Amino acid sequence: MFEDGGYSSGGGGVHPVVGVLDAADAVLADGREVHARGLGDEDLAEVLVRAHALAAKQAELFLRFLAEADTRDLGRRLGASSTTAWLRDALRMRPGTAKTNVDLAHRLTPPAPVEDYAANPAAGPRTSRSMPATHTALTAGEISTDHATVISKTMARLPPDVSTDDAARAEEDLAAFAREHDPATLQHLATHLLHVLDTESLEHREERAARKRRLRLVDLGDGTVRITGLVSTEDAATVRTVLDPLAAPTPTTDGERDRRTPEQRHADALIELCRRHLAHGELPTRHGHPTQLLLLANLTTLLHTNSPGDGASERT
Repeated sequence: MFEDGGYSSGGGGVHPVVGVLDAADAVLADGREVHARGLGDEDLAEVLVRAHALAAKQAELFLRFLAEADTRDLGRRLGASSTTAWLRDALRMRPGTAKTNVDLAHRLTPPAPVEDYAANPAAGPRTSRSMPATHTALTAGEISTDHATVISKTMARLPPDVSTDDAARAEEDLAAFAREHDPATLQHLATHLLHVLDTESLEHREERAARKRRLRLVDLGDGTVRITGLVSTEDAATVRTVLDPLAAPTPTTDGERDRRTPEQRHADALIELCRRHLAHGELPTRHGHPTQLLLLANLTTLLHTNSPGDGASERT
């Protein structure tokens, strides 16, 4: 199954990577016969460090070939919906882990800059930031795949206006941090770095929030109206300040707890707020006429007919 018709060196035959994998298998098979007995504490500590580094080097090999596989859209060619789906099924990976591996593979080993990506357009010219310093550190066994994953996700979150040079320096800094810190600490440093690189001013954020504000009411035709909207963080705080007291749970007259859901209480609070404002008569006029509230009711309700002899007919 390892015959590679596309490999012509030496007259065609087995690809060199097969020899590498066979040699690694043989060495690890020999490793199963060795034991820690007789190792001093310092030697045992060094063995643990080197074994951990070997795991990182093996992971780099896997990720390098995974990048090639996804660039070829190998998953689809083997009958799966994507390379991620193929990894999930063939290697029994969690879906999230498979996707993370594919993303990391492409950042560590970006596709060659070519014009034709007919094999897999999705793996074509990527806007993602590459990670050469991280790749070097992982290849040397100086960091783990956990470190590399933190850096990969951080590079994906870089603000779009960060220059290529600044992005490259950020990746170099993160790779250097990874050599000195555990992945959790690296994540904190990466989060701080993202804040530093976020050059958008507060004024620009407020202008953007103002442009995106909206409120929409859509009649669903079934007696309900869907209300959707978007406001700035500051405006939302104002809305919460007004609505929260009105939306507080209210026990019934019998002392039972309020059975309304939080969403129902906030809906009631909004209506109550509008009713109170209407009662004060402070709304501006429209086209010279005061704002009016129209109520629809059937004739029975208007006549308030209850029972014979209650005087309803005389009132009409």
